[in-house]
Amino acid sequence: MKGVPSLFRLLLCCLSVIGSWMSAGCQPPPPPNHLFAIAIIADPHVPGQPGSENARRLAACVDWITAHQEELRIELTLVVGDLIKDTVTWEAKEILDRLTIPYVPIFGDNEVHTNEAFFATMYASHYNYLATIFENWRQAPSPVWNPQYEKYSYFQNISFDYKDIHFVGLDWCSRSSDILLGEQADLHDFEGGTLPWFMEDIATCQKRYGENIIMISHHPMHLSIGAFTTEEDTVIENFTSTYGSYVYADLAGHYHVGSHETRPVGGYEIYITEASNFLLNTMALLRVYNDGQAFSYYYETIYPEQ
Repeated sequence: MKGVPSLFRLLLCCLSVIGSWMSAGCQPPPPPNHLFAIAIIADPHVPGQPGSENARRLAACVDWITAHQEELRIELTLVVGDLIKDTVTWEAKEILDRLTIPYVPIFGDNEVHTNEAFFATMYASHYNYLATIFENWRQAPSPVWNPQYEKYSYFQNISFDYKDIHFVGLDWCSRSSDILLGEQADLHDFEGGTLPWFMEDIATCQKRYGENIIMISHHPMHLSIGAFTTEEDTVIENFTSTYGSYVYADLAGHYHVGSHETRPVGGYEIYITEASNFLLNTMALLRVYNDGQAFSYYYETIYPEQ
């Protein structure tokens, strides 16, 4: 978000690192029955300035995906928000359009607070294209009246099925104009808002295999500065706990450093992918497996320029 103090961003990063130390361990080796893989890019923050380092890094991620998609069976790319940095620009989309596999963009606070109407319009044709290639595509009506801030909000909530996995992309971005509150998440618990749409989608989606639901969001779905309050986090966990055997994980960004957390009540994992514009150019790969009864996954960090 524009103008966020560096100290506040550093605090978010430190909290995320601490969470990673507490929750993440060495993952087991990938199991057999590998089906395909998903590339994840977080927080590219492309500024729309010719020759920017952030744009170059995003392009390097795209090039890495293209170079390895056949070898690693990469069939889908998720971009978990903050594609731009405080500027109305098409550059991030133009770079992502070079991909030869489908990509799914999720809005972050930078899109929302720069000009959410503009970015909703920019990606409208891309979402229309995705609706033709994915099964059971759903997109929440937008814009809707936001009674909390008494204005229209362009919530970008989507869901779709791919190879029996149900993906649900969620817009938890606060619509507050406050420099700090605007960095936090919000349930948007009102008619047309994200929470009721999310609950209805999860309750009615297909559940053919265990662990077949993947949530995608810019803000991690947990209690933290820069995410949800205690009360909001409890609402989410109490709801997802009903579907704990089906809900695998929330794939998120926002903090700029990577971490992993297990939500024992909510029944899901959180994987926060490090920003491509942070210390090293970083992205992630999620390998997908199925043993005939349930999906399993293997998350790994990728450094596309090493």
